[in-house]
Amino acid sequence: MNKKELLLKAKKCGIKGIYRMNKDQLASAIYVHECATWFNDIAGNKITIHDNSDVEIEVLDISAN
Repeated sequence: MNKKELLLKAKKCGIKGIYRMNKDQLASAIYVHECATWFNDIAGNKITIHDNSDVEIEVLDISAN
């Protein structure tokens, strides 16, 4: 992707400060946003660890919203 395409995608994601970022920073910000969105979608902000007992840990919402 070129910088213009990354700017458009970052803007759609609601990432702030995009006009001060270079191309690599934009790509990284979009990647982090997509990872956070994926995590929130599948985990519902919770991580469950199954061992000898069930442990549930609440995780902060790391999405850009």
